[in-house]
Amino acid sequence: MARNEEKQLGRLNRYYLKRQHDEMKRKNPKRPKLEALNSVEDIKHWIPSLKKDIDFHLKQLQVPCYPERKIAEINKKIDYLKIEYQAFAKKLRKLDPSLTDVPWTERSYQQCATEENLGKETLHKQTVDSTIIPSAFVPIKTPILDKNISAEHSDTIVPNTDFSNLLDTMDAPLQFVKNQSQVTGHNRLNLAYSSSESEDDGNNT
Repeated sequence: MARNEEKQLGRLNRYYLKRQHDEMKRKNPKRPKLEALNSVEDIKHWIPSLKKDIDFHLKQLQVPCYPERKIAEINKKIDYLKIEYQAFAKKLRKLDPSLTDVPWTERSYQQCATEENLGKETLHKQTVDSTIIPSAFVPIKTPILDKNISAEHSDTIVPNTDFSNLLDTMDAPLQFVKNQSQVTGHNRLNLAYSSSESEDDGNNT
């Protein structure tokens, strides 16, 4: 019974490993040959896998316990991957001549646009636009608007204020009215007037 159980566990283990291997192959398919790739999209799709393989082997070189034979094999593999990568980049430029930078590589240096350069470009554009506009400006006739504007100005009456009568009282001191009879003519709200003396009397009482 124990022997049969070991055999069943061995079959189950092999089946699990096979499923795991197939799943890894499905997620990470093998990179096809360059001759089988004839479109820009396919080449761009497989270039990252080349970079990933090169980085993996470069990290292996940092392992201190590898013997010289193993390090030589890794260097040989890296050289092969570099040649393959250059072939991919060459074919990519051949299929797409307008391509300036290869994907997953450092871009070429481009001068940044500063505020001073942007200001000069804007000023130059405004100068060019001003030369295109004709110098002789002809306004559009708007008789209805002109008529309304003239009517508004004609209806406006400037009040004629005579300040000659006020010159005598402009520098005079203020006078406070205390009598109720003198206030009614100027009290528009018809409120009862109370002087300071009457208020003082009320407070004292």
